[in-house]
Amino acid sequence: GYLWATKRVDNISEVIRREVTLFDFADQDLPEVRTPKILALEGDAPAGNALFEANCTGCHGDDGMGTSQAPSLYERVPGLDDTAVVMTLLTGKPSGMPSWSKFEDQDLAHLRAFLRTTFDAQ
Repeated sequence: GYLWATKRVDNISEVIRREVTLFDFADQDLPEVRTPKILALEGDAPAGNALFEANCTGCHGDDGMGTSQAPSLYERVPGLDDTAVVMTLLTGKPSGMPSWSKFEDQDLAHLRAFLRTTFDAQ
């Protein structure tokens, strides 16, 4: 179609390689793509604690018991499996929780480990 008509293509294999490379990276930031990668990483709860203190206590409270802005994590975290925890971190909640997708995957693995260690009922 238009590619052949509007652009001189001397090396079709190079055109195909560029397109494949573009589409290989197009969806890498989707929560559905990142979640399994994050779950495969080993998290460090103390490192996650530092992230929690810096980013989550403003809404969930210093102890995670909740505030007027956000619920108690002692009530929420035990009801979620690890996939749901990571998806929530990546996408946020319509009720006002922001997305933490700006964090590196390893940081999110640390935060997940902290949430499980601290707020899981087990």
